Amino acid sequence: MLDRINTDIKEAMKAKDKDKLQALRYIKSMLTENATSKKPIDEMEVVIKHHKKLKDAIDMYPDGHAMKEQAEVEVKIVEEYLPKQMTDEEVSNLID
Repeated sequence: MLDRINTDIKEAMKAKDKDKLQALRYIKSMLTENATSKKPIDEMEVVIKHHKKLKDAIDMYPDGHAMKEQAEVEVKIVEEYLPKQMTDEEVSNLID
């Protein structure tokens, strides 16, 4: 995952996409910090936790707040690195 993030950081730099670059650098720093910790967890878990924090931030801020808008942008970027979620229809088909 770290290789993909490094590649995407380079692409964001070339495209001058500041929002994506900022989000990717933050994810990279979290992954690097996790790798050097005493009890590292799976890289995907790190990204999932960050996604959850961003979702909580969106709920916390009022509409139109700059932090809410930034969190919404970051959520979309982080979701690119998460596994595809099943739709409600797919879940109900599995249950049946």
